[in-house]
Amino acid sequence: MIVPIEIIEHLSTDHLGAQYKQIFEYLNDKINISEFDIAAQINKTINETRAILYQLTSFNLVSSRKKKDPNKGWYVHYWSLNPSEIIYFYRKSLTKQIEELQNKIYYEKENEFYKCQGCGERLSIDEALNISFQCPECGSYLEPIDNSKLIERLESRLIVLKEKMISSVTITTKIKIRIPQLN
Repeated sequence: MIVPIEIIEHLSTDHLGAQYKQIFEYLNDKINISEFDIAAQINKTINETRAILYQLTSFNLVSSRKKKDPNKGWYVHYWSLNPSEIIYFYRKSLTKQIEELQNKIYYEKENEFYKCQGCGERLSIDEALNISFQCPECGSYLEPIDNSKLIERLESRLIVLKEKMISSVTITTKIKIRIPQLN
């Protein structure tokens, strides 16, 4: 099964890093690929490649089987992606991001904020009350701010994340793989 590129992009950008993206993209339509072939393909040393693969293994995003090389006598690992675990990891990260964003939106809606016109320090009303509405950095008085634009941006981001979550459910039903249930 091929993992959709959007999921690879999300995991590489938001969680893992560019070096992981290279491995995901290379292994995406392959199974049981030698670690030496992977290292050559992504232009990394075998030790760097193994370190990345072991890190992915710790998240259960890849798996390997080892086979003894009859000529050299050492073990070679052959690697494959775990598509169902990758999608589960992706959905789990989306769930966490959605919860964090919902909490941030709630916090922004339920609180009043003040900003120093001099240095730009942003404080909640409780913090502003504690310092008598005078900036602790520059001494200027704090002005109330309208955070409605920030709330709109956060809500827009929330909609995008929820759409990605719905899309991930659609992907799993289309490709008929079993994904562990999110708690």
